Amino acid sequence: MSFILSLLAASSVAVATSPTPTTPEVLITATRKPAGLKAELYGGSVTTFSDPILERRQSRILSDVLRDVPGMAVSRLGGIGAQTQVRVRGTEANHVQVRIDGLDASDPFTGEYDFARTLSHDGTRLEILRGPQSALYGADALGGVIAIQTATGAERPGVSAFVEHGSLDTTAGGLRLAGVAGALDYSLTGSGLVTDGTSNARKGIRNLSAELGGLSGRVIFTASDALRLTALVRYDRTRADSNPQDWNWLSPTYGQVIDGTDDYADQIRHGLLRADLSLLDGRWTQSLSLQGTGAERVSRTGGRANSRYAGTRNTLSYVSAYDFTAGGFDHSLTFAADHRRETYQNRPIGAVATAQNARRRLSNTGYVLSYDLGGDRFKAGLALRHDQNKRFRNATTWRLTTSYALTPQTRLRAAAGTGIKAPSNFELFGFNPNTFVGNPNLKAER
Repeated sequence: MSFILSLLAASSVAVATSPTPTTPEVLITATRKPAGLKAELYGGSVTTFSDPILERRQSRILSDVLRDVPGMAVSRLGGIGAQTQVRVRGTEANHVQVRIDGLDASDPFTGEYDFARTLSHDGTRLEILRGPQSALYGADALGGVIAIQTATGAERPGVSAFVEHGSLDTTAGGLRLAGVAGALDYSLTGSGLVTDGTSNARKGIRNLSAELGGLSGRVIFTASDALRLTALVRYDRTRADSNPQDWNWLSPTYGQVIDGTDDYADQIRHGLLRADLSLLDGRWTQSLSLQGTGAERVSRTGGRANSRYAGTRNTLSYVSAYDFTAGGFDHSLTFAADHRRETYQNRPIGAVATAQNARRRLSNTGYVLSYDLGGDRFKAGLALRHDQNKRFRNATTWRLTTSYALTPQTRLRAAAGTGIKAPSNFELFGFNPNTFVGNPNLKAER
């Protein structure tokens, strides 16, 4: 609470920012290429929200924007600040990979991202890819990919801040400092929200309060015309009330959400180091990155903990893309390799540890090969990925996309592909003595 209040106090004065320069429409996540792909040439189902659109909507909660996207379903366990899940085309919340500035932002033990903690800032851009993206991003992208891009210091320099107060005693605020100093591009962002909330129980009288806070920082160092180094850190913290569901079959409220004394708190930390190298006049680009994520969560009833979880995820990725022109068409060949390792542990409640508290591990190595062909009017792409799993059967997924412009205003698009979703550590080994026991025999979904 003190963290959020101090953040709001710091952001009480607003300073105008300089205008955002015009940039070409680029879909960062359409391919594994570091340079991305123009959205108009992408053959799949995609929706993008640029910064001017988000600014006109005046929506601080990004999940509210996603409610208007075809094929998207947003569910929130109460009012603003409560746990928020996003589903694409009927898949589950942990079937959608959420990426923030190239960082896999999902919780390492639930496998999903809580959109309650995401507030909009100046320069934010949203990209939503619907349909299986496992051929590009593996087992967490069965339903699609949601990419959140924030502005760099060069794109949005200066200081900006906002503070708002409204109904349900809700206060939100944010502060951003960004700019360029020589070869160094920097940005630092903080945001927070506190609310008394509202009830999610039928005839309930308990309001579900919430407190959210987050900090992020990014530094981009341009060492030369060919080499760029990026470092990114993020920290998010949440505390929110929740209500239980009545499973007493003799109760008149059986199956309903009822007033209770439950709440939960979590914190999640992310780090990213990336080196981008451009050779042959930009035709050959390479990217090497290392990501690390750590998360902790505790659930309580009446102020007493009933479950504690901790998880980590480390990912090493390499991408190499080569562009060339032949036969009157532009060609692009991309190779990518990812190695990911996740750990999970049910923390003991009290002083006694049991077999349920053993540390669990999952590891996966994936190889991607994609080829894109086309020009201004025509574009086609094929992607293949092979995943090697230590716990599950190895899997190969593919995705084919194509688009063709009949006129400057009309473009036909088509896409087909396959996807997989491996069970998360929580689904395999999660444990709550009152409500949930994981199943280590689960198989991957296809």
